[in-house]
Amino acid sequence: MGLAKAIKAPAKIEALLQGYIALEQVYYALDQGQAELEQATGRPICIDSCGKCCQVTTPVISDIEAHYIISTMVVMPGFNSIINRALDWLVFKHQGISSNGNRNLLQKNVDLLSSKQCPFLDDGMRCTIYGVRPLVCRAYGISINADEWCPRPLHWTEAPNKRMTVGKNTNMGRRLSGLLNNLHISYCGFLPHLVARLAVPKKFKDLAASGKVADAKLAIGKSKPDLFHNAIG
Repeated sequence: MGLAKAIKAPAKIEALLQGYIALEQVYYALDQGQAELEQATGRPICIDSCGKCCQVTTPVISDIEAHYIISTMVVMPGFNSIINRALDWLVFKHQGISSNGNRNLLQKNVDLLSSKQCPFLDDGMRCTIYGVRPLVCRAYGISINADEWCPRPLHWTEAPNKRMTVGKNTNMGRRLSGLLNNLHISYCGFLPHLVARLAVPKKFKDLAASGKVADAKLAIGKSKPDLFHNAIG
């Protein structure tokens, strides 16, 4: 058994490294897409200390993104604070979210949770994991249409409900599609859930077994092509 584990470990590490490389390629492409849009509009895509999108979204992310966040931030001074935010989110009693329920209620609770404020938004309206923020956050306003209430300044050709984005049929859109297909994802779940699950598995397991965490917060989904909420148009 020990030899079998020793043989499997390098393969798992290799798979993670390949996942990180594929993920960074997607992130880099989105950074390029942002630069192109900002050049075309003469406007910033994201306003500093705004946080409006973070106030109405707790993102769903993939397991490889959670691994990437943890492996990057574990050497940073604020890592423990990040973990505490994730654990606090698990036990926080969000209004309208029941602890248990049938399948239909579970889906409603998941949908409601996804519209709640992200726990990684601080009091200054700044993302505490901005450098390693998930794909769906990076794509907002770039390949995902921003909401009408997004306060970023508009180009004279734009309107609140019609902004420049990277479309599916553009060169950048096709490139993003190809890069997303290279991501090998095992499962997905809420950002704070997966961060806690992978960073502090013992604490996570104990909390999950305590009955203090709503079922919807522990929901795990399988990988799908539209995992990132149609992240490219």
